[in-house]
Amino acid sequence: MINQQRSVSQAFIPFNYDLTTYTNDIAIIRLSSPFDMNDRSLAFICLPPSIENYPPDNMTAVAIGWGVLSTTDKTSSN
Repeated sequence: MINQQRSVSQAFIPFNYDLTTYTNDIAIIRLSSPFDMNDRSLAFICLPPSIENYPPDNMTAVAIGWGVLSTTDKTSSN
């Protein structure tokens, strides 16, 4: 269930993004308006205090995103 919905007002894509290899496949988006963070259906993500040497070797990590599921399949994930 979608409790809050916003549109993207601006997207910042790295100048060195490579559409062929997906190198630097990341973007920052600015939303049309802020979310109501008092809404209990939203959750914060925890970011490391520093990205130097992060993640450490042998750490289990989870990646979350809305991109494609593989480099050969161009269909977006659900």
